[in-house]
Amino acid sequence: MKTFNLILFTSIFLVGCAAPITFYSKSPDAGKPGKVHFMSQEGAYTTIALYEDSDTCTGIQRVSFFQPIVDQTIYVSYKEHLTFSVYINLPNNTGFEYASSMYSVPFESGEVKVKISFDEQKMYTGIYKRDENESWVPVTNFLERTPKQPFLESGSWCEDQLSTNNT
Repeated sequence: MKTFNLILFTSIFLVGCAAPITFYSKSPDAGKPGKVHFMSQEGAYTTIALYEDSDTCTGIQRVSFFQPIVDQTIYVSYKEHLTFSVYINLPNNTGFEYASSMYSVPFESGEVKVKISFDEQKMYTGIYKRDENESWVPVTNFLERTPKQPFLESGSWCEDQLSTNNT
């Protein structure tokens, strides 16, 4: 019986350790007052990644939609900056084309809208925030980051560091 209890405890412990800790939610949460609304043009499969540490692009959390159109709000903790990356797969006659970008956005209003669109040549990302009149205005002081693939996915996902003087 002791062996069975040990196996059961170890299994529960390992499953608990493997469970992802998310710093976003898909429904309103008092601990996550920031809102980010992602919208994509129909036809491309979209994946979003958020980074817990906006400066170093560490602590990746994937928000995979895996559908050919996205119109969803997620809720995050309020921070000075929000860093995220966008990756799309676009079906074509020979397979898939893809595009990706990474951004750090000042998050002073606590609410951001991200519109993803594309044409045959390029992906476009429009980033908007709420102003004091509750209107959506373009974010102009974002920083486009240089992404990289860290060894074993445990390091920084960007080449550069966020400089709050530039944003």
